Parts: sequence; C-alpha cells; structure tokens
Amino acid sequence: MEAELVKENFLTSYPSANLTLNILAEGETIVPDIKKDIDKIIAVEGKSYIEKTEIQKNRILFAGTAEFTVLYTSEESDALNSVCAKIPFNHIEECDGVSPENKFLLNYETVHSECMLVNSRKISVKSVISVSFISYADLTLPLVTGVRSSEAEIKKEQVAFSHLTSCISESFTLSDFSEMPSSSEPPDTLLLTRTALKDCSFKAVSGKAVAKGTLSVFRIYLTPEGSVSHICHESPFTEILDIPGLSEDDSCDVSFFVKSFSEEFRTDESSRKGFAFSAEITVSSVVFSTEKVHIIKDSYIPGMNVTVNSINRKKSEISKTETISLSLKDNVSIPENMPAAEQILPVHARITDVNASVENGKISLTGTIDAYIMYLYGEGKALDYITHRISFSEYMDSPFENPDIFIKTGAVYADFNFLNPSKLDLRCFADISLSISENTDSLNCIENILIGEASQKKRPSIVIYFVKSGDTLWDIAKKYSTTTEKILEANAMEKGDILNVGVRLLIPA
Repeated sequence: MEAELVKENFLTSYPSANLTLNILAEGETIVPDIKKDIDKIIAVEGKSYIEKTEIQKNRILFAGTAEFTVLYTSEESDALNSVCAKIPFNHIEECDGVSPENKFLLNYETVHSECMLVNSRKISVKSVISVSFISYADLTLPLVTGVRSSEAEIKKEQVAFSHLTSCISESFTLSDFSEMPSSSEPPDTLLLTRTALKDCSFKAVSGKAVAKGTLSVFRIYLTPEGSVSHICHESPFTEILDIPGLSEDDSCDVSFFVKSFSEEFRTDESSRKGFAFSAEITVSSVVFSTEKVHIIKDSYIPGMNVTVNSINRKKSEISKTETISLSLKDNVSIPENMPAAEQILPVHARITDVNASVENGKISLTGTIDAYIMYLYGEGKALDYITHRISFSEYMDSPFENPDIFIKTGAVYADFNFLNPSKLDLRCFADISLSISENTDSLNCIENILIGEASQKKRPSIVIYFVKSGDTLWDIAKKYSTTTEKILEANAMEKGDILNVGVRLLIPA
C-alpha cells in the first residue's frame, strides 16, 4: 500500500551554464587621408561593446564592436598623432545546457589590445575580450510537505531554494561638462579618451532599484605648442530604476557597462571651455527571491514495514556574494633601451586572466593585473608606453562542495611613487565580486512511501541505548520502531532536551 502524500510544486532557478571565454576581435584599418603616415606605433588602447547576446539551443551568439585608439609618430616629426578604428566582431560559443528561454547575466572586459604596422597607411588591430556568462533555467520541484496518516511519524527539514523573478537591462544617459582648469592650456588635438566606471552599487527597494556610481574620464591631448597634456574628470550618477515586484530581501547580481560615449570641445553659455560629453550607461541585473519551506525528509509507522523511496533533485540556493579585495605592490623599471621618464601619466590598469577553482573546501582565485604606464619625455613633447603585469592568488572558504561561481571584476585603482627617471613603485587596488551558488543534484526528495505488513521483528519490552555522536531522538525512535514521545516519557525528558554522547536511554516498545 502507498501512503497518501501531500505534494506541492515549487519553482527554482538553477545555473544551466556558467562559462568564461575569450573573444577575439581583429581586423585592418586604413589611416584617413587627413592623417600623417605612420612611422612608429607608440601605444594602442582598445575598448569593446557587446551589443547583442543571443541564446540558441546549446550555443550562444555574441556580436559587438571593438574600438581602437592608436598613438603613433610619423617620419616628419616625433609629434604624437592618433588614429581610431572600429572593428565589428561575431562569436559563436558551443554551450551544452543553454536554451532560448534561459535568462542570463553577462560581464565583459577588454583585457588585451595590440597593433601591427602593415604599411605606412594600414594597420592591423586585435583585442581580446574576456567574457563571463551565466544563464539560468527554471525547474518545478514537486516536494512532499505532509503525510495523510495519523500513525505516521514524520521528520521535517527546512530547505531554501531561489527563483529568478526578473532579468533587466536598463540604459540611461549621463551628460556632463568637463571644464578645463584655468591653469591648463586648451587642447589643439585630442589624442585619446579613456572611460571607466567605478564605485558602482545597486540597492533594491520596494519595486525600484537605486543604481549609483562614478564615470571617470581621462584624456590625452596636444596643446597648440605641441606639448602632450592630460586631464581627468569624474561624474557621479544616481539613477532610479523601476523593477516591478522587486523586494529589499531579494538577491541581485548586477553588471554596469558604458554602452557608448561621445564628446566635443566647446565653450558653454558661461564662457567656460571644456569637453561636453554624453555617455550611455547600461545596468544589467538578475533578481532572485529565496523561499524557505519545510518538507518531509523521512517517515515511518511504528510496528509496520515502511519503505521510503527518494530521489535527488536539482535546486539552486543563491547563497551570498563575496567580495575579495586586492592590494598589490611592485617595483617597475623602464627598460634601458627606452627613454627615461620625465613625468608619469595616470596609470591605467585592468584585471586579466582571472579564474576561480574549488579544492578541499577552498575557493582559489588567481589572475593578473596589467598596468599600462604612459610617460612623457623630451620636455613633455614625446610619449612612451610600457606594460607591467602583477600576478595574484587569493583563497576563501567555499560554502558548498561543488559551487557555481560567477566572477565580476571591478575597476582597478592604480597609484605610483615616481622614484627616479627609470623606476617607480606601483600600487594597485581592486575588488572582485564572486556570486556563489549551489548547483548539484543535492536535494533528496521523497517520491513515495510504501507501507507493508506489520513487522514480525521481536525485541524486549525495554531496551537500554547509549547515545552516539550524531544521534537524534527521531532517528533512535525510528530504529526501534517506537515514538519520540514514548522515549521522552520513559526517560523523564522534555522536548528540546540535548542528547549528550554516552547518555543512557530507556527505549520502550
């Protein structure tokens, strides 16, 4: 005979795919006619925009644009010139387990760019874009929450599982004016603009989210006298996003991106001179609601032969987000075959090659930070460029035996101490966010309970039992086919009393 069970359906979302990959964007571009011929490439910087992500059955399509700024000198003079290029890219990644109905979160960063001279009017450019991708699938869990039998002894356990309630991608425009300091010379030629987001945060409130952060803009330009100069500007932003159903208790995984950026140098209505710019910032987020329920984990009927059949089911519990803070320091020497530095420009650094692995209950996070160091020489009229790499390894306890880990890298703050024309002390600070979730067939669920004939097993009316490590009163009662109430009564105990190892219990029939 099969016991009558009370089953309820609950919805969970689990990671169907979690991968880190590199996308290569490469191509050739022609130097515009208005630009001088290239003699020597000084530096190249790249940034990328993934404009489309499409999930198909067992594969993912990425499409976007890589933008390059190449600094160079011509045969005519050592004065800096720049040329910009845009290269579209497409990438198909085979990925078992994903399907079009999955929701996903994406994080990406251009981690390496390079340039080769084909001839004086043509250059070959290449960028490596590091992508972290995680997708979620919904699954219905049929869980036993009750047994319709007055004789059944039941063991309950609280379980938690998460359901993805919303997936958003919202963009907003940040416009600002970056005024030139009165002591600075106005730009004659803008050579390079670098943007970065930092100090980003996302706070959930009822039905809304508050997205905050700062857009940092760094520019290198030539003055009318031919000197190389630079200017930095920071624009804080606060944006209120409408997310119906969002609760303060929900868990949110968030990524921030600069989707586009445009600027022009002008004089505003107050006669201020500077750069007027507009940036489109995108906030992408997946939102999880965690539910806790009590389910039946085991059952028996005293005096009867009972068989409980169970099955392991997949479920996901979004545990928490951990932040690992990096603080790295290293000495940097300018190679002997390069000019000595007169002035170091603000250092640009980014995290590259970051990986997470789990072993012996520990999460190991390894990677590198690449620092791009530009410096001036020749009385401030010439620029050169070196790259310095610092490796790191960090460890933390893992909340699960086999977790899924989604890595989000933040902005790297770089500082330096200019020791002499050939040496500097470099310091880099960064936060790496880890979203850790359980993704195993670890939830043991009852499928059915079969009740057989009455047990023929004979035993004395009273048994003396000595408590062992790990024992519970319910487990002891099941072993001897009695009830917890009878054991409590026979031993003058109350519900909730602690079972100490070695304590003698009288077990009644």
